[in-house]
Amino acid sequence: MKNHNDVPVFLILLLLLLLIAWYFWREWSKREDPQARAQRLADEARKKQEVEAQRNEILGKAIPPDIQRTMREYLSAGNFLGEEHSPLAYVGYRVGKTNGLASWDRQRRLRVCLQIEIPSEFEGKYRNWGNPATRKRFVAISQHLRMLADMRRYRRNYERAVADWEEDEAWFRLTFDEVTNRFASFGYR
Repeated sequence: MKNHNDVPVFLILLLLLLLIAWYFWREWSKREDPQARAQRLADEARKKQEVEAQRNEILGKAIPPDIQRTMREYLSAGNFLGEEHSPLAYVGYRVGKTNGLASWDRQRRLRVCLQIEIPSEFEGKYRNWGNPATRKRFVAISQHLRMLADMRRYRRNYERAVADWEEDEAWFRLTFDEVTNRFASFGYR
């Protein structure tokens, strides 16, 4: 006569064996086909080369002589404290109706600010803007422009300056948001 306790033990062992087989089948099916893996790695390498070329294009762009002169003069003046004495001021970025620059010139200076090293003379919060041509630098510049506009939004006679900051932030985001996101996805955070 058979023992009735053997049937549940047998079913439990069978279920355990099926569970183990299913686990190994699932792990085996996750394996990537060698050709697909090679293609994926080649695509990733190509994309990384494209990103590095795009970043090097930004970093390698010559700084116009007038902006270089402004940067030298700014460093020799030695005033590095306060919101008005930011890396944007270092590259000669100015807004408003009195001493403001034309839109094309402000944009040129924002581009330079994205590509340069920030001098060690600046206070810590500006040295923490990140490396050139990185997502962190992009975000810092965007937030700084927004902060400047927000600080003066309701002040009298600042309407033109606020409009310039908002226009420049919109241009900067449109021009560099996507590209710095791509940089970040390849390690240039």
